[in-house]
Amino acid sequence: MAKVATLQRPTKNQPDPVRYNRGQLVQFKPLESVQKPYQQRVSEVLTTKTLNVCCIDWFETQLTGQLPKVEEGKLDYEVCEYIHLRDQQKQTKNFSYLFDVYYYGEHVGTLQSHTKASNYFDPYSMQFKLLNHLLYTEDWLTIYSDILNGSGWSHKSLTRVDIAIDGVGASKYRDMVYKAVNTRSKVMLSGKTNISTNYKGNQIQSVSVGSRTSVKYGRIYNKSQELKRSNKTYINQFWINSTLSTEPDKDIWRIEMELKSKLFKKRGYDIWRLNDSNYIASIMRTELKGWLSFYSITTDKNKYRAMKKNQKELIDWETIGGKLLPKAKAKKPSDIFQAKAYIKAQKRFKQVFELSTPEEVANYFELEDWLESKEPYWYADNEKERQRFKHLEELTETTLN
Repeated sequence: MAKVATLQRPTKNQPDPVRYNRGQLVQFKPLESVQKPYQQRVSEVLTTKTLNVCCIDWFETQLTGQLPKVEEGKLDYEVCEYIHLRDQQKQTKNFSYLFDVYYYGEHVGTLQSHTKASNYFDPYSMQFKLLNHLLYTEDWLTIYSDILNGSGWSHKSLTRVDIAIDGVGASKYRDMVYKAVNTRSKVMLSGKTNISTNYKGNQIQSVSVGSRTSVKYGRIYNKSQELKRSNKTYINQFWINSTLSTEPDKDIWRIEMELKSKLFKKRGYDIWRLNDSNYIASIMRTELKGWLSFYSITTDKNKYRAMKKNQKELIDWETIGGKLLPKAKAKKPSDIFQAKAYIKAQKRFKQVFELSTPEEVANYFELEDWLESKEPYWYADNEKERQRFKHLEELTETTLN
């Protein structure tokens, strides 16, 4: 669980619509968001049109801390001077209460509390989700950290985060999928990722990548058409602010990746850098590589060599700051089994015989001579393996740089 450093509370130029009247909370007409519109940081020169923009489209986390003290018939609750909750009088699948969260009088998210699934959640766990339109503003992560600081709650883990790229790159991925699923095409999909396509006539309408229940799931779809249905005008404004190249007769496509908590932890990604467009572009590039990659069939009979030589990047990552990030090392099943056996043996010798080190065990069971005879061989074998791991790390760093 992570606590964040106390940040200075934002100054609001408009009056706070959440006020008190003899201890009773009064909700006035909501104000429009006072958050600044988000602008892609790599688009500093407004005269140059950007081909791709990267953003966060979903942010949901697990918190832990003092639960709201719910009273029958009461709807509004003060968490601190600038954070208030309003009970929606609804339940969710895993929690008994659902609250709207107000930050300086502005509705910024929802909070689920009082778990019904104690086998899966800590009794003091809560689930927070930031509203979508705020993710397209500059200071959305400051809102989250300020809520933690004001409430005394702690960030426990990320439940789900969606990273999206809008523009030419998404259209290229759509076109490559179209070729890859065509049996007459020379374009092939690298790896075993499951892809499903939705057609209208002979035109792809959307693409699903992977499984919704897995730790990573992807979508490719026409964002311009989706915005006509959802009326999320702030995304159109985000494109304008980011100088994304748009034409009246052409739609903008989006490639979007949904990442779950388990993968986020495994990779060691930093939640407090998710407002950095370069960093989220780097996450996207790292997760797409090998998962949704394509190669062209050549005369080379060696499939893996052909895959390596003919893979191409479909997005100009340099323009949006995307770099390959190091991934966690894969653990061999045999090493995991030996680690479990070692831990079990260590616990047993500590509890039963009060022995903590190999030397103490050897002395207790009169195995000093045996240990002394084996140590040179073990050292030589272990040193070879250590050098091999070191060499692999150096190769990985060279490849990433």
